Amino acid sequence: MPKPLAGVSGSGLHTHQTLLSASHGANLFFDADDPYHLSPIARHFIAGQLEHAPALAAVTNPVVNSYKRLLAGYEAPAQVTWAHNNRSALIRVPRVSPAEGTTPGWSCAVPMPLQPPPRLQRHARAVSTASSGELPLRPALEEQAYEFDPEAVESRYVRSLPSSLSEAVTALVGDDVIVDALGSELVERLAEAKRLEWQQFAAHVTDWELDRYL
Repeated sequence: MPKPLAGVSGSGLHTHQTLLSASHGANLFFDADDPYHLSPIARHFIAGQLEHAPALAAVTNPVVNSYKRLLAGYEAPAQVTWAHNNRSALIRVPRVSPAEGTTPGWSCAVPMPLQPPPRLQRHARAVSTASSGELPLRPALEEQAYEFDPEAVESRYVRSLPSSLSEAVTALVGDDVIVDALGSELVERLAEAKRLEWQQFAAHVTDWELDRYL
């Protein structure tokens, strides 16, 4: 369960990503001359994942409880940002020495550990890859995103992640790149099921409401 306890951090599942050459095994994400040791391919790949992050959330965080984990202050990303070792960043690129000649890639902190069916797991990996393109990568946000001023770092701030399953589904069906990667039929069925789940949750009267209002 992504967020089993209130007031403490939830359960995350960091997904590490690296792209190796099929012919000689070289790391295609590494560039020794880049300040972050990221190749142009790596920068486009990260930029694409940031661009399509709201839609990806519906696949990597497909239940109502997922979005109670993605809150500021609980060691999970709430904004679409990237950085080095910044716990609040959606995508984190590890620091390496050029002498090492490689970098392990990066980790994406948004997925949650409540595993969907194996087919949907494969689709989650597929849409992560499909989201890469030729987009420019904005500068990293090394400040803690829980505390930063969006106006002061506007050039590095992309936008917030969906705050609910309903918002994530809306982002998914409106993202042509991710819909094409998954297939329109799968997206339609997934959206139908998740909208029903959200409607059932929205209609449920919780203990919190009873304690606060009754």
